[in-house]
Amino acid sequence: MEKKTKVLLTDLSYLNHNYGAQGISFSFMNKLNGYIDAEYVFVLPKKHYKENFLFAKNNYFNIVCNSGENFFLERGSVFFFLYKIIYFLKKRKTITKKEERIYLKLIETIKKSDIIVDLSGIEFIGNRGLKTKWLDYLKTIFFQRLSHKLKKPYFKYTKSYGPISGKIYTFFVKRKLKKLPFIFVRGRDNLEEIKKLKLKVPLYSFPDVSIALRPADKNWAVDYVKKIGIDVSKPIIGISP
Repeated sequence: MEKKTKVLLTDLSYLNHNYGAQGISFSFMNKLNGYIDAEYVFVLPKKHYKENFLFAKNNYFNIVCNSGENFFLERGSVFFFLYKIIYFLKKRKTITKKEERIYLKLIETIKKSDIIVDLSGIEFIGNRGLKTKWLDYLKTIFFQRLSHKLKKPYFKYTKSYGPISGKIYTFFVKRKLKKLPFIFVRGRDNLEEIKKLKLKVPLYSFPDVSIALRPADKNWAVDYVKKIGIDVSKPIIGISP
């Protein structure tokens, strides 16, 4: 029996009742299954881990916990001690043994994986507050750093980027993006913005994954709008942003 390819999917917040995340991940898995025989593990934040356990089991994939502070625990990094200081200043406490166990289990999962794919819908948002922007940057690059360190192929699925602003922030974002084998950018306008970075990496205007989704059954839709209190006997107008 041929061994299945182990695919680790990262950077989604949660899946149960998160239909946007389901739209991205389920359509991705369905398409990839047409080319390889794969098994999937999702990395989910600690606060959503338990509530997604049964959902994962019912949909035939596994999940692994991410404490949300794992980038502070990254060992072998020249910034490791700096991360620990930042963690202490942020939390007013030292890193717990439980968080270390979560981190080590995540590392073992990465080691067993064949490829890592970042499924986040948008990244490197540079017009936030200084603290938020840089903490988000550290979280965003965490799996790319570990994949490189553990010699695992790392890819970013189609997404929007930015706005990437500020000379220092742009410099660090470019350092990470230019190490990718290719970049799928959601939409032509965002592609033009990424071209301005002059990355020398293949860039593709990749459509939103929603075009790959199959519509739900009409009866499901009717039942759903009834549950949220809409009178289906009257005309309904839906506005999508």
